[in-house]
Amino acid sequence: MKLYTNSFTFDLSDPAKFRHHVLMHYYQHGWKATCDAFQLAKSTLYNWKRTFELYGKKPGSLIPQSTRPKTVRHMQTDPRLIEFIKILRQTYGHLGKAKIKLFLDEYAQSLGIETIGPTTIGKIIKKRHFFFDNPKSKKRQPFNRLRTRKSPKVTKPGYLQMDGLVVYTNQIKHCFICIIDVYTKYAQVYKVPTLSSKQSLICYLKFIKQYTYPIHTIQTDNGVSGQIKWTGNGPNKWN
Repeated sequence: MKLYTNSFTFDLSDPAKFRHHVLMHYYQHGWKATCDAFQLAKSTLYNWKRTFELYGKKPGSLIPQSTRPKTVRHMQTDPRLIEFIKILRQTYGHLGKAKIKLFLDEYAQSLGIETIGPTTIGKIIKKRHFFFDNPKSKKRQPFNRLRTRKSPKVTKPGYLQMDGLVVYTNQIKHCFICIIDVYTKYAQVYKVPTLSSKQSLICYLKFIKQYTYPIHTIQTDNGVSGQIKWTGNGPNKWN
C-alpha cells in the first residue's frame, strides 16, 4: 500500500531517488551498461536490486538504513577514576585533561589500578558534563601586604612553582604536590601522605633527578621562597 508518509519520505531522500533511477536504468539496459554509466560496483547494484524486489519494489525500501552496529563498544573506566575527575574539576574549576592526567596517574598508582589517557579523560568530561563553576574564582579577597602582587617576568628555565592540592573522595583525603617550571611548562605531580615541608623536600629531590636545567628560583604560595645557587652538574650540588 502506498501511503502519504512513504511517498513523502522517499521524496525527501536523495540517495533513495538516485538508487531508484539506477535500478530503472538497470531493468532497461542491463547491469553492465548501468555500472559503466553510474560508476557502480556490480555487487552494490545487486544489493540494491535484492532489497528493492524483496519489499515488492516499493520506493521506500531504497532509503538508506542506519549503519550503526547492533553491538557497540562501551568505554570501561574504573568508577573511582571518574569520581576523582569529577571532584577535581568541581573543586578547582575547568582543569584541562592534560593537567588532570598528572594527578590521575598518581591517584591510580596509589590504588594499584591502570590509569587512562588524556583522550579518555576528555571523553569522560564531555560525556558526563563535568562542567562546573570554580567557587574560588568568585571570592576576591584583598591583597595582603606580604603577598607578591605581580609575578616576575620569567625569561629562562629554572623558575619553579610548588603548590599543594587536596582532593576528597568518599571522605578520604588525598594530598598532592605539584612542581612546574614556569618557562618550559614541564610539570610533575606527586601524591603525598600530608602537605608538609618534609614531603615538599622529598618531592623536590625527586623532581630535580628528572630536571635538566639549572634552578635559580622556587616560588610557593604566591611568594618567592628562596634563591638557589647552582654550583655543579649533579642534583646534590646546591647551596
